[in-house]
Amino acid sequence: PMYEYECISCSIRFEVQRSIHDVNIPKCCGFDMRRIYDPVGAIFKGLDGVKMLNSYPQELSTGTNNCAD
Repeated sequence: PMYEYECISCSIRFEVQRSIHDVNIPKCCGFDMRRIYDPVGAIFKGLDGVKMLNSYPQELSTGTNNCAD
């Protein structure tokens, strides 16, 4: 599965494909990265019968990081 991580130093975010059994945490700027848990989108039916999608867009950084490495 794909997991999203964020650097605790430079705040860059990226997705990593990992095994669910992998115990190694990705590193950036010499620190362990923090795993990001995004809210799950859900479909609700409003009072007027119109379906609404409750989802949150993901913004992943694709640029260079600000680490001093």
